[in-house]
Amino acid sequence: SRLLFRICSCHRKRSRTLACRSLSLPTGVRAFDATEITGDPGSIIVEKISSLNHDKTLSFLDKCNALSTARRFLSYCLHLGEAKFELTDFVLTSLPTVFESLKSTVEESISNA
Repeated sequence: SRLLFRICSCHRKRSRTLACRSLSLPTGVRAFDATEITGDPGSIIVEKISSLNHDKTLSFLDKCNALSTARRFLSYCLHLGEAKFELTDFVLTSLPTVFESLKSTVEESISNA
């Protein structure tokens, strides 16, 4: 989960640095844009977190581990991230899904007992 956060953070900083450099380039010279090749890893991670609730291929234990990783990722976003970026992009968009997934996981554990 910390590695996922570092990937998102480094990608965001690199994108901002490249954007600043492209503003200082002469007209007609195009700067390299990292998002053209790979996309935003943060949005990919948030999509995976959002799909945890609907993924039927995960076993109960794997689902619990995935939810734990999602919880730690969101915790790192809050404690180590820049609040103006990570809070709106990652945390707020993931909270409803995480709580919904947590509810269904608790219900599954009760029915399996």
